[in-house]
Amino acid sequence: KKKVLVQSLTGEVSTVVYATSDAGLNPQSTARSEELLQLIHDHQNSGSSFRATSELIQKAVKVNISHRTTADIVNKTGNAIREQKSAQREAIFKKHNYTSDGRPLDVEASKKALGIKSTKELNAILTPSELAIAVRGLNDKLTVQHKQRHHLPDTKPNLVSNLGFCIENPSVPFVTICIDEVQAKRQDKSTYPEGKPKAKSKKTQPKRPLSKTDRRKQKRLAKKKRQTEAQKRSAIAAVSTLSFAEKRPSVYHTVAVIRWGDNKIVLHAPSVTEGFQDCVACLLDNGLMGCHLVFFIDGAKTLITNIDRYFGYCSHQVNLDWHHAVRAVIDMTSRGLCLKDTARDEALSEIKTQLWLFNWQKAKAAIINLKQHSNTDKVRHLDNAINYIDRKKSLLTCYALRKELRLINSSNAVEKHNDLIVSARQKGRGMSWSRLGSNNLAAIKTAAINGQLYLALSAKAAKNPVQWFRLDQTHLKEAA
Repeated sequence: KKKVLVQSLTGEVSTVVYATSDAGLNPQSTARSEELLQLIHDHQNSGSSFRATSELIQKAVKVNISHRTTADIVNKTGNAIREQKSAQREAIFKKHNYTSDGRPLDVEASKKALGIKSTKELNAILTPSELAIAVRGLNDKLTVQHKQRHHLPDTKPNLVSNLGFCIENPSVPFVTICIDEVQAKRQDKSTYPEGKPKAKSKKTQPKRPLSKTDRRKQKRLAKKKRQTEAQKRSAIAAVSTLSFAEKRPSVYHTVAVIRWGDNKIVLHAPSVTEGFQDCVACLLDNGLMGCHLVFFIDGAKTLITNIDRYFGYCSHQVNLDWHHAVRAVIDMTSRGLCLKDTARDEALSEIKTQLWLFNWQKAKAAIINLKQHSNTDKVRHLDNAINYIDRKKSLLTCYALRKELRLINSSNAVEKHNDLIVSARQKGRGMSWSRLGSNNLAAIKTAAINGQLYLALSAKAAKNPVQWFRLDQTHLKEAA
Protein backbone atom coordinates (compact mmCIF):
# COMPACT_ATOMS: atom_id res chain seq x y z
CA LYS A 1 0.00 0.00 0.00
CA LYS A 2 1.57 3.25 -1.15
CA LYS A 3 0.41 6.79 -1.59
CA VAL A 4 1.54 7.90 -5.04
CA LEU A 5 0.87 10.67 -7.54
CA VAL A 6 -1.00 9.90 -10.77
CA GLN A 7 -0.10 12.23 -13.63
CA SER A 8 -3.17 13.85 -15.21
CA LEU A 9 -3.72 16.50 -17.83
CA THR A 10 -3.71 19.30 -15.26
CA GLY A 11 -1.02 17.99 -12.94
CA GLU A 12 -0.67 15.31 -10.33
CA VAL A 13 -3.51 13.68 -8.37
CA SER A 14 -2.74 12.10 -5.03
CA THR A 15 -4.12 8.58 -4.62
CA VAL A 16 -3.54 5.31 -2.79
CA VAL A 17 -2.44 2.33 -4.91
CA TYR A 18 -2.36 -1.31 -3.84
CA ALA A 19 -0.07 -3.70 -5.71
CA THR A 20 -0.47 -7.46 -5.42
CA SER A 21 2.58 -9.57 -4.69
CA ASP A 22 2.45 -11.40 -8.03
CA ALA A 23 2.28 -8.23 -10.10
CA GLY A 24 6.03 -7.85 -10.52
CA LEU A 25 5.56 -4.12 -11.16
CA ASN A 26 6.58 -1.00 -9.37
CA PRO A 27 3.27 0.57 -8.22
CA GLN A 28 4.62 4.11 -8.36
CA SER A 29 5.99 3.84 -11.90
CA THR A 30 2.82 2.07 -13.11
CA ALA A 31 0.51 4.71 -11.66
CA ARG A 32 2.58 7.49 -13.17
CA SER A 33 2.77 5.94 -16.64
CA GLU A 34 0.94 7.37 -19.62
CA GLU A 35 -0.28 3.87 -20.46
CA LEU A 36 -2.33 3.68 -17.27
CA LEU A 37 -4.01 7.01 -18.01
CA GLN A 38 -4.74 5.88 -21.55
CA LEU A 39 -6.17 2.63 -20.19
CA ILE A 40 -8.50 4.53 -17.86
CA HIS A 41 -9.78 6.76 -20.65
CA ASP A 42 -10.03 3.81 -23.06
CA HIS A 43 -12.47 2.04 -20.75
CA GLN A 44 -14.42 5.26 -20.19
CA ASN A 45 -14.72 5.86 -23.92
CA SER A 46 -15.93 2.29 -24.40
CA GLY A 47 -18.87 2.99 -22.07
CA SER A 48 -17.63 1.32 -18.85
CA SER A 49 -18.62 2.76 -15.50
CA PHE A 50 -16.04 4.11 -13.06
CA ARG A 51 -16.29 1.00 -10.89
CA ALA A 52 -16.03 -1.37 -13.88
CA THR A 53 -13.02 0.59 -15.15
CA SER A 54 -11.21 0.14 -11.83
CA GLU A 55 -11.93 -3.60 -11.85
CA LEU A 56 -10.72 -4.01 -15.44
CA ILE A 57 -7.50 -2.12 -14.66
CA GLN A 58 -6.89 -4.41 -11.68
CA LYS A 59 -7.14 -7.44 -13.99
CA ALA A 60 -5.00 -5.83 -16.70
CA VAL A 61 -2.02 -4.41 -14.76
CA LYS A 62 -2.54 -5.90 -11.28
CA VAL A 63 -2.93 -2.47 -9.70
CA ASN A 64 -5.89 -1.55 -7.51
CA ILE A 65 -7.25 1.97 -8.02
CA SER A 66 -10.40 3.18 -6.34
CA HIS A 67 -13.37 4.03 -8.56
CA ARG A 68 -13.44 7.48 -6.97
CA THR A 69 -9.83 8.00 -8.10
CA THR A 70 -10.86 6.99 -11.62
CA ALA A 71 -13.75 9.46 -11.53
CA ASP A 72 -11.43 12.18 -10.21
CA ILE A 73 -8.91 11.62 -13.03
CA VAL A 74 -11.63 11.66 -15.68
CA ASN A 75 -13.25 14.80 -14.28
CA LYS A 76 -9.95 16.65 -14.04
CA THR A 77 -9.05 15.68 -17.60
CA GLY A 78 -12.44 16.78 -18.98
CA ASN A 79 -12.35 20.01 -17.01
CA ALA A 80 -8.85 20.78 -18.31
CA ILE A 81 -9.94 20.13 -21.91
CA ARG A 82 -12.87 22.51 -21.53
CA GLU A 83 -10.70 25.21 -19.95
CA GLN A 84 -8.06 24.91 -22.68
CA LYS A 85 -10.71 25.06 -25.39
CA SER A 86 -12.23 28.17 -23.83
CA ALA A 87 -8.82 29.89 -23.63
CA GLN A 88 -7.94 28.95 -27.23
CA ARG A 89 -11.33 30.13 -28.47
CA GLU A 90 -10.83 33.55 -26.88
CA ALA A 91 -7.32 33.75 -28.38
CA ILE A 92 -8.66 32.93 -31.86
CA PHE A 93 -11.37 35.59 -31.56
CA LYS A 94 -8.84 38.17 -30.39
CA LYS A 95 -6.47 37.32 -33.24
CA HIS A 96 -9.18 37.88 -35.89
CA ASN A 97 -10.71 40.98 -34.23
CA TYR A 98 -13.84 39.21 -33.02
CA THR A 99 -15.70 39.86 -29.80
CA SER A 100 -15.65 37.29 -27.00
CA ASP A 101 -19.18 36.39 -28.10
CA GLY A 102 -17.92 35.20 -31.49
CA ARG A 103 -19.02 38.08 -33.74
CA PRO A 104 -16.78 40.47 -35.70
CA LEU A 105 -16.08 43.92 -34.33
CA ASP A 106 -16.19 45.39 -37.86
CA VAL A 107 -18.12 43.24 -40.34
CA GLU A 108 -16.75 44.89 -43.49
CA ALA A 109 -13.14 44.74 -42.26
CA SER A 110 -13.55 41.08 -41.31
CA LYS A 111 -15.02 40.27 -44.72
CA LYS A 112 -12.04 41.86 -46.43
CA ALA A 113 -9.47 40.22 -44.14
CA LEU A 114 -11.00 36.73 -44.30
CA GLY A 115 -11.99 36.82 -47.96
CA ILE A 116 -15.71 36.44 -47.24
CA LYS A 117 -17.81 36.96 -50.36
CA SER A 118 -21.48 36.76 -51.16
CA THR A 119 -23.09 33.59 -52.44
CA LYS A 120 -23.39 35.07 -55.93
CA GLU A 121 -19.73 36.12 -56.04
CA LEU A 122 -18.60 32.66 -54.97
CA ASN A 123 -20.90 30.98 -57.49
CA ALA A 124 -21.68 28.71 -54.55
CA ILE A 125 -25.17 27.61 -55.62
CA LEU A 126 -26.53 26.43 -58.94
CA THR A 127 -27.90 29.20 -61.14
CA PRO A 128 -31.58 28.98 -62.28
CA SER A 129 -30.53 27.72 -65.72
CA GLU A 130 -28.18 25.08 -64.24
CA LEU A 131 -30.89 24.07 -61.78
CA ALA A 132 -33.45 23.73 -64.59
CA ILE A 133 -31.08 21.50 -66.60
CA ALA A 134 -30.43 19.30 -63.55
CA VAL A 135 -34.18 19.03 -62.77
CA ARG A 136 -34.95 18.18 -66.40
CA GLY A 137 -32.44 15.34 -66.32
CA LEU A 138 -33.92 14.07 -63.05
CA ASN A 139 -37.47 14.18 -64.44
CA ASP A 140 -36.40 12.22 -67.53
CA LYS A 141 -34.86 9.57 -65.30
CA LEU A 142 -38.01 9.40 -63.14
CA THR A 143 -40.17 9.03 -66.25
CA VAL A 144 -38.11 6.10 -67.50
CA GLN A 145 -38.23 4.43 -64.09
CA HIS A 146 -42.01 4.90 -63.93
CA LYS A 147 -42.50 3.24 -67.32
CA GLN A 148 -40.37 0.31 -66.27
CA ARG A 149 -42.31 -0.22 -63.04
CA HIS A 150 -45.86 0.62 -64.22
CA HIS A 151 -47.04 -0.61 -67.59
CA LEU A 152 -50.33 1.32 -67.42
CA PRO A 153 -50.33 4.15 -70.01
CA ASP A 154 -52.85 6.29 -68.11
CA THR A 155 -50.76 6.77 -64.96
CA LYS A 156 -48.47 9.76 -64.75
CA PRO A 157 -45.12 9.77 -62.94
CA ASN A 158 -44.38 12.04 -59.98
CA LEU A 159 -41.96 14.71 -61.21
CA VAL A 160 -40.29 17.79 -59.77
CA SER A 161 -42.59 20.73 -60.56
CA ASN A 162 -41.15 23.46 -58.32
CA LEU A 163 -37.78 25.21 -58.68
CA GLY A 164 -38.03 27.37 -55.56
CA PHE A 165 -35.05 25.81 -53.81
CA CYS A 166 -31.28 26.22 -53.87
CA ILE A 167 -28.55 23.58 -54.03
CA GLU A 168 -24.84 24.14 -53.55
CA ASN A 169 -22.60 23.89 -56.58
CA PRO A 170 -20.68 20.58 -56.29
CA SER A 171 -17.76 22.01 -58.29
CA VAL A 172 -17.14 24.83 -55.74
CA PRO A 173 -15.56 24.05 -52.33
CA PHE A 174 -18.08 24.21 -49.48
CA VAL A 175 -18.26 23.28 -45.81
CA THR A 176 -21.05 21.11 -44.39
CA ILE A 177 -22.05 21.74 -40.77
CA CYS A 178 -24.47 19.38 -39.02
CA ILE A 179 -25.45 20.60 -35.55
CA ASP A 180 -27.90 19.19 -33.03
CA GLU A 181 -28.78 19.27 -29.35
CA VAL A 182 -28.96 16.18 -27.13
CA GLN A 183 -29.81 15.80 -23.47
CA ALA A 184 -29.15 13.47 -20.54
CA LYS A 185 -31.02 13.09 -17.27
CA ARG A 186 -29.90 15.62 -14.69
CA GLN A 187 -29.02 14.48 -11.20
CA ASP A 188 -31.40 15.63 -8.47
CA LYS A 189 -30.27 16.90 -5.13
CA SER A 190 -28.82 14.31 -2.80
CA THR A 191 -31.23 12.41 -0.57
CA TYR A 192 -28.91 13.17 2.34
CA PRO A 193 -27.72 16.77 1.82
CA GLU A 194 -25.60 16.61 4.97
CA GLY A 195 -24.17 13.17 4.20
CA LYS A 196 -25.57 9.70 4.76
CA PRO A 197 -26.16 9.10 8.50
CA LYS A 198 -23.86 6.58 10.10
CA ALA A 199 -25.32 3.44 11.57
CA LYS A 200 -25.58 3.65 15.32
CA SER A 201 -23.61 1.14 17.31
CA LYS A 202 -25.52 -1.18 19.57
CA LYS A 203 -23.31 -0.40 22.53
CA THR A 204 -23.46 3.35 22.97
CA GLN A 205 -21.82 5.13 25.82
CA PRO A 206 -23.52 8.17 27.33
CA LYS A 207 -22.01 11.40 26.09
CA ARG A 208 -20.62 13.80 28.63
CA PRO A 209 -22.24 17.23 28.67
CA LEU A 210 -20.44 19.80 26.51
CA SER A 211 -18.79 22.72 28.15
CA LYS A 212 -19.25 26.27 26.87
CA THR A 213 -15.79 26.16 25.23
CA ASP A 214 -16.55 22.89 23.43
CA ARG A 215 -19.92 24.20 22.29
CA ARG A 216 -18.29 27.36 20.84
CA LYS A 217 -15.66 25.19 19.14
CA GLN A 218 -18.39 22.98 17.65
CA LYS A 219 -20.21 26.02 16.26
CA ARG A 220 -16.98 27.34 14.71
CA LEU A 221 -16.31 24.00 13.00
CA ALA A 222 -19.86 23.83 11.67
CA LYS A 223 -19.59 27.37 10.33
CA LYS A 224 -16.25 26.59 8.68
CA LYS A 225 -17.75 23.49 7.07
CA ARG A 226 -20.61 25.55 5.60
CA GLN A 227 -18.15 28.12 4.28
CA THR A 228 -16.01 25.38 2.67
CA GLU A 229 -19.05 23.91 0.92
CA ALA A 230 -20.05 27.35 -0.34
CA GLN A 231 -16.52 27.91 -1.69
CA LYS A 232 -16.66 24.59 -3.53
CA ARG A 233 -19.98 25.55 -5.15
CA SER A 234 -18.54 28.93 -6.14
CA ALA A 235 -15.44 27.25 -7.62
CA ILE A 236 -17.62 24.96 -9.77
CA ALA A 237 -19.70 27.92 -10.93
CA ALA A 238 -16.52 29.83 -11.82
CA VAL A 239 -15.21 27.13 -14.17
CA SER A 240 -18.65 26.30 -15.48
CA THR A 241 -19.74 27.33 -18.94
CA LEU A 242 -22.87 29.06 -20.15
CA SER A 243 -25.39 26.29 -19.77
CA PHE A 244 -24.41 25.31 -16.23
CA ALA A 245 -26.12 28.40 -14.84
CA GLU A 246 -29.32 27.68 -16.76
CA LYS A 247 -32.11 26.14 -14.70
CA ARG A 248 -33.14 23.42 -17.13
CA PRO A 249 -34.60 20.02 -16.23
CA SER A 250 -31.91 18.05 -18.09
CA VAL A 251 -28.23 18.28 -18.89
CA TYR A 252 -28.06 19.64 -22.45
CA HIS A 253 -25.23 19.07 -24.92
CA THR A 254 -24.64 20.58 -28.36
CA VAL A 255 -22.74 18.46 -30.88
CA ALA A 256 -21.53 19.74 -34.27
CA VAL A 257 -19.84 17.87 -37.12
CA ILE A 258 -17.91 20.04 -39.61
CA ARG A 259 -16.83 18.49 -42.92
CA TRP A 260 -14.85 19.95 -45.80
CA GLY A 261 -13.38 17.74 -48.50
CA ASP A 262 -12.08 14.57 -46.86
CA ASN A 263 -11.65 16.28 -43.47
CA LYS A 264 -13.95 16.05 -40.47
CA ILE A 265 -13.87 17.48 -36.95
CA VAL A 266 -16.39 16.96 -34.15
CA LEU A 267 -17.17 19.69 -31.61
CA HIS A 268 -18.99 19.46 -28.29
CA ALA A 269 -20.31 22.26 -26.10
CA PRO A 270 -22.65 22.43 -23.08
CA SER A 271 -25.00 24.98 -24.71
CA VAL A 272 -26.22 26.03 -28.15
CA THR A 273 -24.60 29.46 -27.84
CA GLU A 274 -21.20 28.04 -26.96
CA GLY A 275 -21.59 25.39 -29.66
CA PHE A 276 -21.92 28.05 -32.34
CA GLN A 277 -18.99 29.97 -30.86
CA ASP A 278 -16.90 26.79 -31.18
CA CYS A 279 -17.99 26.47 -34.82
CA VAL A 280 -16.90 30.05 -35.52
CA ALA A 281 -13.53 29.45 -33.81
CA CYS A 282 -12.98 26.22 -35.76
CA LEU A 283 -13.78 27.85 -39.10
CA LEU A 284 -11.49 30.80 -38.32
CA ASP A 285 -8.62 28.58 -37.17
CA ASN A 286 -8.81 26.38 -40.29
CA GLY A 287 -9.30 29.30 -42.71
CA LEU A 288 -12.78 28.24 -43.82
CA MET A 289 -14.86 31.37 -43.17
CA GLY A 290 -14.57 32.39 -46.82
CA CYS A 291 -16.19 29.14 -48.03
CA HIS A 292 -19.88 28.53 -48.62
CA LEU A 293 -21.45 27.04 -45.48
CA VAL A 294 -24.20 24.40 -45.75
CA PHE A 295 -26.09 23.75 -42.49
CA PHE A 296 -28.24 20.70 -41.77
CA ILE A 297 -30.50 20.98 -38.71
CA ASP A 298 -33.60 19.36 -37.28
CA GLY A 299 -35.62 22.57 -37.58
CA ALA A 300 -35.27 23.82 -33.99
CA LYS A 301 -35.94 27.54 -33.73
CA THR A 302 -32.94 28.20 -31.48
CA LEU A 303 -30.60 26.73 -34.12
CA ILE A 304 -32.08 28.90 -36.89
CA THR A 305 -31.78 32.01 -34.72
CA ASN A 306 -28.13 31.35 -33.86
CA ILE A 307 -27.20 30.60 -37.49
CA ASP A 308 -28.49 34.04 -38.48
CA ARG A 309 -26.75 35.60 -35.49
CA TYR A 310 -23.27 34.12 -36.02
CA PHE A 311 -23.16 33.52 -39.80
CA GLY A 312 -25.52 36.12 -41.22
CA TYR A 313 -22.64 37.96 -42.94
CA CYS A 314 -21.26 34.78 -44.58
CA SER A 315 -22.35 32.84 -47.64
CA HIS A 316 -24.55 30.10 -46.19
CA GLN A 317 -27.71 28.08 -46.63
CA VAL A 318 -29.83 26.12 -44.16
CA ASN A 319 -31.44 22.78 -45.01
CA LEU A 320 -33.93 20.77 -43.00
CA ASP A 321 -32.85 17.21 -42.35
CA TRP A 322 -34.93 14.80 -44.48
CA HIS A 323 -35.67 12.31 -41.73
CA HIS A 324 -36.90 14.96 -39.29
CA ALA A 325 -39.03 16.64 -41.96
CA VAL A 326 -40.79 13.51 -43.21
CA ARG A 327 -41.18 12.00 -39.75
CA ALA A 328 -42.91 15.10 -38.38
CA VAL A 329 -45.34 15.39 -41.31
CA ILE A 330 -46.09 11.65 -41.54
CA ASP A 331 -46.63 11.25 -37.79
CA MET A 332 -49.06 14.18 -37.56
CA THR A 333 -50.93 13.08 -40.67
CA SER A 334 -51.19 9.49 -39.48
CA ARG A 335 -52.73 10.58 -36.17
CA GLY A 336 -55.46 12.48 -38.01
CA LEU A 337 -56.67 9.64 -40.29
CA CYS A 338 -59.45 7.14 -39.80
CA LEU A 339 -58.38 4.66 -42.47
CA LYS A 340 -57.36 1.03 -42.58
CA ASP A 341 -53.72 0.09 -42.82
CA THR A 342 -53.55 -0.36 -46.61
CA ALA A 343 -55.34 2.89 -47.46
CA ARG A 344 -53.38 4.75 -44.78
CA ASP A 345 -50.04 3.52 -46.13
CA GLU A 346 -50.95 4.56 -49.70
CA ALA A 347 -51.96 8.07 -48.58
CA LEU A 348 -48.82 8.56 -46.49
CA SER A 349 -46.59 7.20 -49.27
CA GLU A 350 -48.00 9.81 -51.69
CA ILE A 351 -47.27 12.65 -49.23
CA LYS A 352 -43.76 11.34 -48.63
CA THR A 353 -43.06 11.17 -52.37
CA GLN A 354 -44.19 14.75 -52.93
CA LEU A 355 -41.98 16.03 -50.11
CA TRP A 356 -39.03 14.07 -51.52
CA LEU A 357 -39.50 15.92 -54.84
CA PHE A 358 -40.00 19.35 -53.15
CA ASN A 359 -43.66 19.45 -54.27
CA TRP A 360 -44.79 20.79 -50.91
CA GLN A 361 -47.91 22.40 -52.44
CA LYS A 362 -49.07 18.98 -53.66
CA ALA A 363 -48.27 17.49 -50.26
CA LYS A 364 -50.44 20.14 -48.59
CA ALA A 365 -53.25 19.51 -51.10
CA ALA A 366 -53.06 15.78 -50.41
CA ILE A 367 -53.37 16.38 -46.65
CA ILE A 368 -56.33 18.72 -47.18
CA ASN A 369 -58.07 16.05 -49.28
CA LEU A 370 -57.57 13.55 -46.47
CA LYS A 371 -59.75 15.62 -44.11
CA GLN A 372 -62.78 13.74 -45.46
CA HIS A 373 -61.28 10.60 -43.89
CA SER A 374 -60.90 12.22 -40.47
CA ASN A 375 -63.25 13.25 -37.68
CA THR A 376 -63.69 16.31 -35.52
CA ASP A 377 -61.36 14.98 -32.83
CA LYS A 378 -58.49 14.07 -35.18
CA VAL A 379 -58.68 16.79 -37.83
CA ARG A 380 -56.50 19.07 -35.69
CA HIS A 381 -53.53 16.76 -36.38
CA LEU A 382 -53.95 17.32 -40.12
CA ASP A 383 -54.05 21.09 -39.52
CA ASN A 384 -50.81 20.77 -37.54
CA ALA A 385 -49.16 18.95 -40.45
CA ILE A 386 -50.23 21.69 -42.87
CA ASN A 387 -48.96 24.41 -40.52
CA TYR A 388 -45.63 22.56 -40.13
CA ILE A 389 -45.11 22.52 -43.90
CA ASP A 390 -45.92 26.26 -44.08
CA ARG A 391 -43.41 27.04 -41.33
CA LYS A 392 -40.58 24.89 -42.67
CA LYS A 393 -41.03 25.31 -46.43
CA SER A 394 -38.11 27.76 -46.61
CA LEU A 395 -35.83 25.04 -45.16
CA LEU A 396 -37.03 22.27 -47.48
CA THR A 397 -35.10 21.32 -50.60
CA CYS A 398 -35.35 18.81 -53.44
CA TYR A 399 -33.92 15.77 -51.70
CA ALA A 400 -34.24 13.64 -54.87
CA LEU A 401 -31.98 16.02 -56.81
CA ARG A 402 -29.47 16.18 -53.95
CA LYS A 403 -29.26 12.39 -54.01
CA GLU A 404 -28.78 12.48 -57.79
CA LEU A 405 -25.89 14.94 -57.35
CA ARG A 406 -24.42 12.80 -54.55
CA LEU A 407 -24.92 15.44 -51.87
CA ILE A 408 -25.92 14.63 -48.31
CA ASN A 409 -29.60 14.80 -47.39
CA SER A 410 -29.60 14.45 -43.64
CA SER A 411 -27.78 15.20 -40.42
CA ASN A 412 -27.27 11.51 -39.61
CA ALA A 413 -23.56 12.19 -38.96
CA VAL A 414 -24.32 14.37 -35.95
CA GLU A 415 -27.06 12.00 -34.79
CA LYS A 416 -24.52 9.16 -34.72
CA HIS A 417 -22.05 11.28 -32.79
CA ASN A 418 -24.81 12.16 -30.32
CA ASP A 419 -25.00 8.45 -29.57
CA LEU A 420 -21.22 8.05 -29.33
CA ILE A 421 -20.57 11.13 -27.18
CA VAL A 422 -23.59 11.22 -24.86
CA SER A 423 -26.14 8.43 -25.22
CA ALA A 424 -23.84 5.38 -25.10
CA ARG A 425 -22.34 6.36 -21.74
CA GLN A 426 -24.91 8.59 -20.08
CA LYS A 427 -28.34 7.27 -21.07
CA GLY A 428 -28.33 3.92 -19.31
CA ARG A 429 -31.21 2.83 -17.13
CA GLY A 430 -31.25 4.67 -13.82
CA MET A 431 -28.36 6.99 -14.73
CA SER A 432 -28.38 10.67 -13.79
CA TRP A 433 -25.57 13.20 -14.05
CA SER A 434 -24.43 16.52 -12.73
CA ARG A 435 -23.88 19.20 -15.34
CA LEU A 436 -20.16 19.33 -14.67
CA GLY A 437 -19.56 15.58 -14.73
CA SER A 438 -21.71 14.99 -17.80
CA ASN A 439 -19.93 17.64 -19.84
CA ASN A 440 -16.49 16.47 -18.72
CA LEU A 441 -17.21 12.94 -19.94
CA ALA A 442 -18.55 14.26 -23.24
CA ALA A 443 -15.45 16.45 -23.71
CA ILE A 444 -13.16 13.43 -23.26
CA LYS A 445 -15.14 11.32 -25.73
CA THR A 446 -15.10 14.14 -28.31
CA ALA A 447 -11.32 14.49 -27.97
CA ALA A 448 -10.94 10.73 -28.47
CA ILE A 449 -13.08 10.80 -31.64
CA ASN A 450 -10.94 13.60 -33.07
CA GLY A 451 -7.74 11.71 -32.23
CA GLN A 452 -6.62 14.43 -29.82
CA LEU A 453 -7.02 12.76 -26.43
CA TYR A 454 -3.87 10.63 -26.37
CA LEU A 455 -1.83 13.52 -27.73
CA ALA A 456 -3.09 15.62 -24.82
CA LEU A 457 -2.28 12.87 -22.28
CA SER A 458 1.27 12.49 -23.56
CA ALA A 459 4.15 14.18 -21.77
CA LYS A 460 4.94 16.23 -24.89
CA ALA A 461 1.59 18.04 -24.65
CA ALA A 462 2.86 20.15 -21.74
CA LYS A 463 5.29 21.98 -24.05
CA ASN A 464 3.17 21.74 -27.22
CA PRO A 465 -0.49 22.01 -26.20
CA VAL A 466 -3.17 20.47 -28.39
CA GLN A 467 -4.93 22.87 -30.76
CA TRP A 468 -8.49 21.76 -30.08
CA PHE A 469 -10.07 23.59 -33.03
CA ARG A 470 -7.47 22.62 -35.61
CA LEU A 471 -7.50 19.34 -37.47
CA ASP A 472 -3.76 19.28 -38.23
CA GLN A 473 -1.80 18.12 -35.15
CA THR A 474 1.44 17.10 -36.92
CA HIS A 475 3.57 19.15 -34.53
CA LEU A 476 2.39 16.98 -31.62
CA LYS A 477 2.62 13.69 -33.54
CA GLU A 478 6.20 14.40 -34.55
CA ALA A 479 7.10 15.36 -30.99
CA ALA A 480 5.51 12.16 -29.65
